[in-house]
Formats: sequence, C-alpha cells, structure tokens
Amino acid sequence: MPEITLARDIEESDQNVVKIHSYPSPTDGVNLNASLVELAETECIQSKNCVVRNGWVKRGGTAKYVAAEVVADKAILGLHRFYYNPNASQLLVVCDTIAKRLDGTSWTNIKTGLTTAKSTRICTWGPLQKAYFANGYDVPHKWDGSSSSVVSGTNYPTKAIQFLPYRDRLLHIDSNKPGYLGWSKSFTDTSWESITNIGVRPDSQLYGMLLHANANVNAGEQAKVLLAGADGMHLFSGELLGPPFVVGNYRVDSLAIMVGCNAPRSMVWTPAGSMWLGLDREVYLLPFNSNVPVPMGTAVRSLHHTLSGIGSIPKAQIQNARAVYHDGFYKLAFASSGQTTNDTQFWLDITRLHQNKAKLWGPWYGPMKGMETAMFANFAGPGDAEELLYGEHNEATGGFVHQTAQSGVYTDNDVNIDVIIQTYFNPCGDPSFMKNVERMEAEMLNTTGDISLELNDIDGLYKRNLKFIENNNLLKWGDEAAIWNTFYWQANKPTRREVQVPPPARMRRVSVIVKQNIGTDKFELYSFKAKVHSDDVAFDT
Repeated sequence: MPEITLARDIEESDQNVVKIHSYPSPTDGVNLNASLVELAETECIQSKNCVVRNGWVKRGGTAKYVAAEVVADKAILGLHRFYYNPNASQLLVVCDTIAKRLDGTSWTNIKTGLTTAKSTRICTWGPLQKAYFANGYDVPHKWDGSSSSVVSGTNYPTKAIQFLPYRDRLLHIDSNKPGYLGWSKSFTDTSWESITNIGVRPDSQLYGMLLHANANVNAGEQAKVLLAGADGMHLFSGELLGPPFVVGNYRVDSLAIMVGCNAPRSMVWTPAGSMWLGLDREVYLLPFNSNVPVPMGTAVRSLHHTLSGIGSIPKAQIQNARAVYHDGFYKLAFASSGQTTNDTQFWLDITRLHQNKAKLWGPWYGPMKGMETAMFANFAGPGDAEELLYGEHNEATGGFVHQTAQSGVYTDNDVNIDVIIQTYFNPCGDPSFMKNVERMEAEMLNTTGDISLELNDIDGLYKRNLKFIENNNLLKWGDEAAIWNTFYWQANKPTRREVQVPPPARMRRVSVIVKQNIGTDKFELYSFKAKVHSDDVAFDT
C-alpha cells in the first residue's frame, strides 16, 4: 500500500498527467489589437457571423423585403421609415435619380429628376408630419404621405445635405455654407432664419448631425445636437433659437477631441451615448452629460496582417461607412481593404459594454459577412416589430431592399451563412512544454450537419482540418477511426459531444477553429474542453 500511494503521488505531480482544459465563452469578444499570446481566455480571434449570448449564436439571416427591385442594377442611396398621422407609415427609398415609396409589393415614384448617385438623407418632422430629402446637390424636397413638393420660403436652404428636428425648429446643413448650421423659424418649413444672422459656424465643414439626448427626443433640458466636422466634433444646444442678442440663447461647445467625422451615417444614438466612426478610423462614444469622447474601437483595429479590422478601411471609403443601433448592438458596416462597397460589419454589444483587463472596450463581434449595406432603416414605430432593413450597396447584384437579422433564417438571400469561430491560444498548463491533445469535447444546442474543426498551434507546428459528420446521432471524425460519444440531456438542452484525436496532436498552445456553413440549421456553441497529456520536454529543447 505505501508503494501504491507513493506511485500515485509521483504520477499526480509529474508533467505527464492528463488534464482537462476549458475554453469559456468569449464574453470580452474579439480582440485584434493584442498579440496572440496575450489574448485572455475570455477573448477570441474571430467570431465570423456570430455573437455571444451565453454561448456562440449564429446571427439572423437576410431575405429580400419585397421581390421587386427599386431600380435595376443601381445601389440604394436613401432609406427611411416614415411615420405620419396616428398610425400611418411608409417605406421611402432613393435609388439612382428617383425617390420612391413602397406600395404593397411594388415601388411607386414620388420624385424624379434627382442628381444621379448622390447619397440622400431623409428625416421625419413629426409636428408637420412630413419627410424631408436632402442630398447636397438638388433643391431639397418634402413628402407628406401623398404628394411631394420642394422646400421653399425666405432664406430656405437650396442644397441641404441634412435636416434634423430640434425643439421647435428644423435644423439644416447646406453645401453652399458647409461650415454653418441653420434652421427654420418656429414650426414652419416655409420661413427660415438667416444663416448670417444666426452666425453658428463651428467648423470649416460640417458633414452631419445627430440628436444627442438621453431619452432620444428632440426637446427637453438635456437635448443637444452632435455636429460632425472636418476639424472636430461639436455640441450645439439652446432653448430659444431666434436671432441672437434678441431672443436666442444657443451655444456651441467643441468636444475634447481633435478628430472629426466625415461618415455622418455612422453617427448613431445608443443607450450609452452617441457613437460614430472618426476620420482616424476609430469608433468613439460620447456619453450623455459629457464633452469627452471615449475611443471604443481599439479592440477591432487589427495588428495582424492576416486579420482585418476597422483600421483597414480605405481612406476614400470612410465617408461611406454606415451604422445602426439594433437589438442591443452598435452595428458598423464598412468597406474592407481593397473594396468599394460595405462588405464587412463589426458589432459592439451595448447591453454588455465594459472594459477588458487591457482597458479595451467591448465586447465586439465579427467580422459579419454576406451583407453589402448601403443604408439602414430601423422599423421602431407604431405597428412595427423592430425589423431591420438595409439597402443594397453593390450595383452588380441590384437595387434591392433586404430585411436582415431574421430569427430562424440561416441564409443571406439563399446563400448559406458562413460561421467561423477561433478561440484564444490556450497554453493548457505550462506554455514551455509541448502537449498531446487527445480529445476534444463540445456542448452545442440544436446544431446538426457538417461541422469542421481545425486545431492550431501558436508556433504553426500543427495545423489540421477535421470534419464532424452527424449520422444517427453518432458523430464520427471524418474518415478516421475515432468515435463520438453523444449524450442528450433533454429536449432543447445542450448536447455534449466528445471525440478522440488519433494520433494525438502535439502542440504547445491550442487554438480551436470551428466552421459551419449550413443554410437550414441554427448554430449554438457553448463550450470547449481539451484533454491534453503534457510532455516532460520543453518546446525549445
């Protein structure tokens, strides 16, 4: 007995003992801004087309909102949900040289003769129950649900690039006066204050504006307007917007940042504050009741030549970036390196916003691929159910409007959604020693079909593609002689799947890549475990 006890003690203290190492859910999200050996166990290298909700979950899919094309082979230039009257709403769109509304399942012209290929901003002014169109080139026009007319009146903006309701006024930025902010007189769109008399010129050029208020309303003591400029960001506020030195009491405060924003459609209200993509390719957050923007996108500014993030956006394409707040995420769409359409998205989970150990904000997830997004429209008014629509950015695939983030849809317009997950590089104990990976275990929910697995070593010493194939609830390891054990706990509960790795994979740090590309199946992955057997020889000997 003493000999047996001594032998057991020696075995348990030996480097050769078999251990199980876990891969927890990456609650800190993607981190592309650290070296691979610095990643925490709660971070991941990529989560393509999936996010973490307790476990990894495949994003919702996309389908055409209506079968009819707005204008053949033309990108969508403007998209807006127009709410008017007590319970009336319309979907408005600009494509090529035409503004249209959705009439059932077809598109009806409401305005023709617009300058071609010009991005158009559309907004609703509730008190007048009208939608306003501005592209910076044409005389702006307005729509009341049944008829269109041009904006007119004393001092009216002739080439507005954006309108925005604020208190009792309709603010505007005009390309004829690019650095000035102007507005209408009280509750009218036929008489406008003189820009010269107003005298609000906060920047050399203004690109856009966003209501900055905690309750996302255009009135109230705390309501302000965030202005995106070429030289910086500014906050406009005031209660009385008549001529200054008479009845006006408005002011402009420049934010504590030297970087402006030329991507006004990346400016989005969120419950945490206003967010945008800066000229420096950084994402910023301005919390409410603060004048200090916080850099939020550092985690997805990649330091790796094989992994792309927001830092790779071509300079000429920064202005075309788009964003929306939907389902708890700030969703940023942009053109990746070498591209001219917004082919990539990264999502920031606002509901779980926090800093990791390196003080980087997250969690971010992505890249999201398969959606080329020119415009977003969030259905968030009466009669709608938070549907998210986007307009097609790629003219080669047509001028369609799509509904995305659809639960139970596992394709993007009949193209399978490609899921790729890559974990951090788990040292599985002492990183100085090589290990033999003998078995992998995963917990999944309602995940079927072909699932590929790849094991990667930090040194590139081992890289091997393997495939899980489901057959009568018995998963086998490709063509190799390994056996899966599958345990079903109960309906709609995770399934534990286990596989032997013959021969054992000899590695130092173990990163797991899981891939799924099935258009009929959901994907929910909760955890990994690796059974490893450590060598008694260090990796560098």
